[in-house]
Amino acid sequence: MTTVILKGGQAKGYRDVMLACNLLEQKHPGLSIAKLQRLLLMERGTVEGLLSVIEGAPIDVQVVMQQENGSTWKRITELKNGASTLLKATSTIFTESIPSNILSELQDRRLGIGEILGRYNIETRREITEIGYDPKSERFYRVYDIYAGGKVWFTIHESFEQALYCYG
Repeated sequence: MTTVILKGGQAKGYRDVMLACNLLEQKHPGLSIAKLQRLLLMERGTVEGLLSVIEGAPIDVQVVMQQENGSTWKRITELKNGASTLLKATSTIFTESIPSNILSELQDRRLGIGEILGRYNIETRREITEIGYDPKSERFYRVYDIYAGGKVWFTIHESFEQALYCYG
């Protein structure tokens, strides 16, 4: 597994993510990161929205598991188009700073985090901290934090298969 830790623990812009992708290609001869794959690794909005545009269809968010333990919750989700799993995500949710209405939506397990934040017009900032590739599982991944009100509300690890969107 190769992880590129971005400068200062975060991507300052798309250029940092592009350079990280180039470094992954250098570390894995024969690996080529297609344009659509780069878009998924660089996305700073909702990845659900981007996947919906790419797929030309609404994306289903399935909460596979959610553990609610005190001030830190764990959530595993899959983003799907029909039976196809497009992306897997593991989220750490830091509940102490999150308003109760958003926590209630998370407990319902019906919507993705990005959709919930959008529903309540929460102003957020996403900072990508890692981008990587796991040759054993043949999956690209990224880790990022979602900030609101100056505090980290979520840390999210997303991964998708190398074969996904390997064209274009």
